[in-house]
Amino acid sequence: MLAAMSKGAQVLGRIYWLTDVLVGLPANAKAVDKVKSRAIILWSFFALPVGMMITGTSIYKQSVTVSSIGGLVGVLGILFAVAYLKMRKDTNGAGLAFGAASMLGLGIEPLVNGNTTSPSLVLLAVTPVIFGLMVHWRRCVQASVGLLLYYPAVYASSFLASSIESGSVMFLFACAAATFGCGFATSAFGLATSKNAAYMRRQKDRIEHVALTDPLTGLENRRSFNEALATPTQKPGAISRTILLLDLNDFKSINDRFGHDVGDEILIETGHRITSAIQGSARLFRLGGDEFSVIFDHDQDDHSPDQLAQHILAAFRDPIRTQSATLHVNFSIGFDTSSNHNASKDKLLRNADVALFEAKSVSGSTWHAFTKQLGDRVERRRALIGRLSDAINAEKIDVVYQPQHRITDGCVIGFEALARWRDAKYGDVPPDEFVRLAEENDLVATLDKVMIRKAMRGANGWLPRSVVLSVNVSGMTLASEGFVEFVERELARSSLAPEQLQLEITETSFIEKWESAQDLLVALKYLGVSLALDDFGTGYSSLSYLAAFPVSLLKIDKSFLRKSHQVSNLKVLQSIMNLAGSLDLEVLIEGVETEQHLSIVRRLGCQKVQGYFYSKPMSECDCPEYVTEHYKLSVRKSA
Repeated sequence: MLAAMSKGAQVLGRIYWLTDVLVGLPANAKAVDKVKSRAIILWSFFALPVGMMITGTSIYKQSVTVSSIGGLVGVLGILFAVAYLKMRKDTNGAGLAFGAASMLGLGIEPLVNGNTTSPSLVLLAVTPVIFGLMVHWRRCVQASVGLLLYYPAVYASSFLASSIESGSVMFLFACAAATFGCGFATSAFGLATSKNAAYMRRQKDRIEHVALTDPLTGLENRRSFNEALATPTQKPGAISRTILLLDLNDFKSINDRFGHDVGDEILIETGHRITSAIQGSARLFRLGGDEFSVIFDHDQDDHSPDQLAQHILAAFRDPIRTQSATLHVNFSIGFDTSSNHNASKDKLLRNADVALFEAKSVSGSTWHAFTKQLGDRVERRRALIGRLSDAINAEKIDVVYQPQHRITDGCVIGFEALARWRDAKYGDVPPDEFVRLAEENDLVATLDKVMIRKAMRGANGWLPRSVVLSVNVSGMTLASEGFVEFVERELARSSLAPEQLQLEITETSFIEKWESAQDLLVALKYLGVSLALDDFGTGYSSLSYLAAFPVSLLKIDKSFLRKSHQVSNLKVLQSIMNLAGSLDLEVLIEGVETEQHLSIVRRLGCQKVQGYFYSKPMSECDCPEYVTEHYKLSVRKSA
């Protein structure tokens, strides 16, 4: 008994599930909605078989009447009209067709027979279901109410016309009035519900348009891009998909200089030009800010991805004219192509982003395709970032010291502490590479503090009182909280005098925060620490900086000596020497590697040098002997 009840419950559950599927009811619908839908469907499925049996019996007895044919035509008419109009998404037409077919199907019978028979029962059962499934399941209720009014209206008209002879003209008119009155009510229901459905569809389309479209440029947005990226290519014959990522160079400076209104005009015109360049062969998206993307599905007869990139860049050869400014815009493009439709969309996008990063490292408008070599380099970079963080925190960054000399007697006047990193997996990592990684990943402040601590600790015991220890400090380190206090603590823990510590900074370290940097450098100077301006001549080189900041030494970048064969470089060097002399600043020239370089430095009148001509950077254990040797040498020369 229990087993039978359980099986019956399972069957009933399947029936309920089927009814929910038929009406398109969502799984998370309210309980009251589920009850309504199941009641309507079950009523329809009950009335339909009963009506069909009655109709079938009538046909079997060969009593086919005009009314039965009319009922059948009505059902088929409703089914065809609503299905056709639904496919065309014309819900207004579907409602009108439903009402008209209902009036026709139900109206024929009483006009011919003077009463209602089984075909009208069939029609009454079928039409709400058809309309509900084709338009909206909730409209089944309204449609059913409109149709059910037909029977009371016919009986009411018959009762009122009971004194009229059955089959007379007056009786037929009474039945017709009831029929078409109910038909009119049904049509009104159909029209109202279909108009409501049409309005809801328009609202839905409008919402989808807003959700998938960038409001500024009118292009498809990031959400649309993600959906397109997840969808296989729709283009017939396409064998490859290319993702192009496009980025406006220095767009932030345009917004800062000319305002966001000009920036918006630039973005709108950018969208127009890229759209014109791709000429409908691909889809353009604005991902946000100054970032755009193109999805290019192509075959062997289409343009190649690099040709498409060139067409896009060519569209920006002419300047963009706005109401306030005329600007030349540079673009960087990175892309990757996959001929495997099953390739990971995330990998394709990631590779394009890697190629874009490579393109942005080159000045001007350019494009770059993803290659395996580029991918390996990026993979190495990603791995090094994590390993560098661990190495810095564990203070596994080594310190080497490069001596600085006075050329008159060769005496050592200072050592510059330089960072070196030997990774267990990747070996010796060039300083330019890992310092840049540290700057890009907010590790440079920690790196600089580790270098100051280790350099001072390593110099204890062998650094003469008259010799200076120089350590490079980045702008991020200067801006970090508590840096002056950190330097003061390290000096207290070291045997070095404050004047023996020299911090090398660059102009770009403080150019953006003039006032705060000035206070910071004055505080460091107050501790007794000397300050050197590194790479002088390669940055802004403003006289106002030299006058405002308490620097005592200018370090001239080695690039000037390497290009000393150019007369203009020699003139710049001489100008710097004259400027330093007028401001009572000392000068040290880096990159002295040959006798010729040393000769040029002498002619310029510079006394302090640094470079491979004297020594390469050396380890801590080699420094004491080097200091002693050059001290004795300077004594002999002076004697």
